[in-house]
Amino acid sequence: MPELLDPGPSRRGWHRLQTVLQCPRKYALYTESKRSSRVTAAPALIKGSLLHVGLAHRYALMKNPKADLYSPLKAVEGLAAAQVNAEVWAEHVPLVQKTLLQYDLRWSGEQWEVMDVERELTANITDPERDEVYLYTQRADLVVRNRQSGQWYIVDHKTSVRVAPKTIRRYTLSGQFRGYEFFGRGLLGKSWGGVILNMIQWPTEKKGAEFSRVSLEPAPYADKTFKSTVLHAERTIRDLTKTDCPPMEWPGAHHEMACWTAYGPCPHLTKCQWGTDT
Repeated sequence: MPELLDPGPSRRGWHRLQTVLQCPRKYALYTESKRSSRVTAAPALIKGSLLHVGLAHRYALMKNPKADLYSPLKAVEGLAAAQVNAEVWAEHVPLVQKTLLQYDLRWSGEQWEVMDVERELTANITDPERDEVYLYTQRADLVVRNRQSGQWYIVDHKTSVRVAPKTIRRYTLSGQFRGYEFFGRGLLGKSWGGVILNMIQWPTEKKGAEFSRVSLEPAPYADKTFKSTVLHAERTIRDLTKTDCPPMEWPGAHHEMACWTAYGPCPHLTKCQWGTDT
């Protein structure tokens, strides 16, 4: 039976640190919901996950055409079918498959040498003040090499209902992308080319999907202070975990940008408002 690749998050990646920096209570509630398997996903996240698995299979088969993997379109169906709420995920399969076909057409002539797909990068980050070592990981969607220059790049797939300059700029200071720079410079040195943002705008009934690939603006100060940001987040998690208080007693951010995100309201908004889910 063909293999279905895992496009999920890495073991101890930026998402958990971003969440605790955004709102400690949100981090605690998210961790609790993962343990009890009560995790739901917004439609945008479902579509993004399905497209990621399709692209993972596309590039894995480019690297090794003989690999025993599902085709990209079948991989989308397979990931949707594997979910507990498969019927909800299945609603988005046709749109994602349509987008993948349009992606193939747009980038049929790409000359990248595929080096790795869904690669988990790992680093041990030392905290000298507390004499601790924290495991930090990130999963790279795609690692490629330019055949002419020999430079290596990490390609990150991002989806949006609209791709605009401001959509792209919001990722410049993202810890996810500063983390890629951290790994790229540390692992590849002079062969490191940078991060490529592979933007995909969803098609509509009137318009096909749109695609663009851009390099993010440099952020040297953010790169210089990235390690201290990771340490601050890890210390916050450990300090609050040691208090052994329930998630609802962790401090809340109470900020409109934390309580209401680009995907809609925080899933815990009602609980923070009333102290209960109902």
